[in-house]
Amino acid sequence: MKENSTDETIVTAAETIAEAEQPSTLNLSTEALAEADLKPLNPDMEVHHHSHESHGKKNWKSYFWEFLMLFLAVFCGFLAENQREHYIEKLRAKEYARSLLKDLQKDTADIKKASLYEERISNMIDSVVDFTSTPVTDQKTGRLYYYMRMACWRYNVDWNKSTMNQLINSGNLRYFTNSQLVSSISNYNTLTNMITNYDENIYEKNNKAVEYKYQILVAKYEQTLSVLSMDDVVYGRKQAFIDSINHSDLPLQKNAAEMLNAFANALLDTKSTRNYQQVKNYPQAIELANTIMNLLKKEYQLE
Repeated sequence: MKENSTDETIVTAAETIAEAEQPSTLNLSTEALAEADLKPLNPDMEVHHHSHESHGKKNWKSYFWEFLMLFLAVFCGFLAENQREHYIEKLRAKEYARSLLKDLQKDTADIKKASLYEERISNMIDSVVDFTSTPVTDQKTGRLYYYMRMACWRYNVDWNKSTMNQLINSGNLRYFTNSQLVSSISNYNTLTNMITNYDENIYEKNNKAVEYKYQILVAKYEQTLSVLSMDDVVYGRKQAFIDSINHSDLPLQKNAAEMLNAFANALLDTKSTRNYQQVKNYPQAIELANTIMNLLKKEYQLE
C-alpha cells in the first residue's frame, strides 16, 4: 500500500512538472474578447472588396453640353467686361465733352476780340498810308507817333487746345461716336493751326515794319506812348491823352521822310493777311466752334 501511494505521488508530481514545462496556451472566452473590444477571428468571415462604380463612356451629347456651358460662361464674362468698358468710355466721353466745351467758349470769346483788334489795326494802317500822302511838315507829327505805335500792334488768339490735343494725340477722339462731331473737331483743329501759321507770317512781316519805325521816330518821345495799348483804343480809354498826342508836334529822325514810305509798304504787306484772318478765318473758326458746342450740348446733355 505504501508503495502504490508512493508511486502515485511520483506520477502526479511528474505530470505537474511536465505541465509546468510546456508553454501555456491562451484560452480567452468570447466575453473576454468583447470586454477587450476585440473580435474573434472568424475563419468564415467574408472579405468585401469595394470597387468604384463605373461611370460609363461619355457620349457626344455630354461633351456638347460641357462645351456649351463653358462657352456660355466665357461669353457672358466677355459681355460683362465689354459692358463695363462701354460704360467707362461713356463717362470719359462726357468728361472730355465738358472740358472741350469750356475750351471752345474761351476760344470764341478770344477770336471775337482778335477780330475786333485786327479791324482797329487795319484802320491804323490806313491812317499811316493817308499820312504819307501829305508832306510831313504840313501835319501834326504826334499823330504819326500814335498811328505807328498802334499800326504795329499784334494780337494772337490764345487757343485753349489742351483737351483737343489730348483727344487727338492719344486717340481718345474715338470716345465721340457722332461722326459729325468728330469731323467738326478735326476741321476746327486744322483751321486753328492755319490761323496760327498766318499769325506767324504777320509777325515776320510786322518785324520789318518795326525796323523802319526805329529809323523814323525818336526813342525818347516814342517812350511817352508806351502807356498806350490797343485795349485803350478798342475800349475808348485814355482818350484825353490820345487827343493831346494827336495835337502835338514831336520831332522825327533825319531821314524820316525817306523811311516813311518803306514803313507804310511793310504795313500794307501785313494788312492783306490780317484782313484774310478777320474776314474769313475768324468767322469760320467761330462757326465751327459753335457747331461743335451745340453738338456737345445735345449729345451729352451739357449746358
